[in-house]
Amino acid sequence: MISAPLRFAPILKDRPWGQEIWWVADRPQDASQVSEGPFAGSTLHDLMATEAESLLGPQARRGTRFPLLIKTLKAKDWLSIQAHPADGPEAKTEAWYVLDASPAAEVLLGADGPVDPARLPAGMRRHPLRRGDAALVPAGTPHAVGPGLTLAEVQQNADTTYRLHDWGRTDRTLQIREALAAIAKAANPPAPRPLAEAGISCPSFRLSLRGLPWKAPGGRCVLIGAAEGSFQISWAGGRTAPLSEGWWLLPASLGPYVLEGEGSVLEASV
Repeated sequence: MISAPLRFAPILKDRPWGQEIWWVADRPQDASQVSEGPFAGSTLHDLMATEAESLLGPQARRGTRFPLLIKTLKAKDWLSIQAHPADGPEAKTEAWYVLDASPAAEVLLGADGPVDPARLPAGMRRHPLRRGDAALVPAGTPHAVGPGLTLAEVQQNADTTYRLHDWGRTDRTLQIREALAAIAKAANPPAPRPLAEAGISCPSFRLSLRGLPWKAPGGRCVLIGAAEGSFQISWAGGRTAPLSEGWWLLPASLGPYVLEGEGSVLEASV
């Protein structure tokens, strides 16, 4: 039984275009490792093999993978124009929350008609982004993140990317046929908007913004990350240290808890 929040050591991935920090991951080559407490040293994959019901609730099956992957993206150049599989085991819907944005920051999200790989980025829908904005990126949607953005990304546990256009970079392969097949199965998503106006919801997860303090009854799996400022978690068994970057996993077996601090937090639930 897991009776306390879990914090994982970050997995840092430096890329030519910027940086990814994986906070919660259960992938074959990238499994988050618990950094403190009784389960320190165990990976999230280990815990899904032995404590799946404690993590996700009685409906969970041991030996499956944790359903979500959570990252921070820090882009200093354009990411590739890409799409993710629209179905199958690697289908990936994701959501972005803007933690920071330069004045000219923007993303490409959706298209104004059939996508022509030879003309990209022409035909893509451009959206400026500001701190506090959020966007849902359904599986199959063509998209690209622009420079000057720091995003929290909540997604299905998948890591397959089909690239359509890579801004003249030649060190990575394009998967144009696969990308176009995925795009054909997706409709354009709504334009980004402040997450505070409404949460983001899809069949795989929900992302909400919570002001502090916040009291919750527990009993379900949620992941909590800082949106602004810092926060700490109190529950019957203790209290965490303040956290301003990164995420805590609160297992379904945890009882009532209180989030306290200055600012606001992101809550992702399965």
